[in-house]
Amino acid sequence: MLNVLIHELAHMAMCRILHRKILSFRAGSGPSLMVGTARIGLIPIGGGVTFCTVDLRRSEKLAIFFSGPVASWALLIIHSCWAYPGHAVVEVHAAAMLALSLLGGEKSDLYQALH
Repeated sequence: MLNVLIHELAHMAMCRILHRKILSFRAGSGPSLMVGTARIGLIPIGGGVTFCTVDLRRSEKLAIFFSGPVASWALLIIHSCWAYPGHAVVEVHAAAMLALSLLGGEKSDLYQALH
């Protein structure tokens, strides 16, 4: 769940850096807990940040898109270095989850960034 939360928080942070109004935030899926205006799902798969796209430049869209995967990879590297000091370990399941975040049709991060 931490990876999903960090991934979505990175998207939200980039939106704030670019002065975009956040309309909704959700990390996880299924039944959820409300924390302020954010929803934290009990199933640690998926999530999303909805933000205002008025006058959104392509470079801003790409920055918002890539912020999530970059944060996820950074978390993976930090975890691997901490859990296995002296070893370059890449967890296959985490890499697969990141790859899946790029797929998924019109609701995927990649589709939203490129269209």
